[in-house]
Amino acid sequence: MKKRIRRLHEAQEKGRLIRVYRHFHPDWSDYGYVVGLSDEWVLLHGIDGNSLHLNGYQAYRLKDIVKTRFDKSCAERALRLRGERAVRQPDTLLVDLPGLLSSANAHFPLVNIHLDEREPDSCYIGRIEKITRKKVLLREITSEARWNDSPHRFPLKHITCVAFASGYEEALWLVAEQEQRLAEEREQ
Repeated sequence: MKKRIRRLHEAQEKGRLIRVYRHFHPDWSDYGYVVGLSDEWVLLHGIDGNSLHLNGYQAYRLKDIVKTRFDKSCAERALRLRGERAVRQPDTLLVDLPGLLSSANAHFPLVNIHLDEREPDSCYIGRIEKITRKKVLLREITSEARWNDSPHRFPLKHITCVAFASGYEEALWLVAEQEQRLAEEREQ
């Protein structure tokens, strides 16, 4: 674990692109720039593996990371040639999960949570309505950009990743906002 943490610190200090492997998906990695690191969480400014553009942020629990390695693909060069640079999110609190969730919710329209231990291939996107010591209430938005009527409860102990500000989340928000405006216009 110490070697992985040391490598994350080095990636952050030197601005190097890093791949993170978690035990839920040992043959699959996420990669990006380390823009935040605490005793419990690492925050990456992620990269879309298809387009090689910076694309949102992902916070991972350190205890789930089984391997890290510096990326050797052409992604870093492509980003540099495009003028894309990782951006630190100074208002993202990484001290604990409630702080991470509340700060992401305060600064971004949608928050994406993952429960990889229970549902490895699922995520839940929406707005946080309430955080208690043990649970978070998330009003979910569907893939059709429609809001669910009632919030869904998630135990904090099962949340393994918090993501926000990706192109997908932005698209959902834009469509949902447009639908809301159109509905208000129809009512007038």
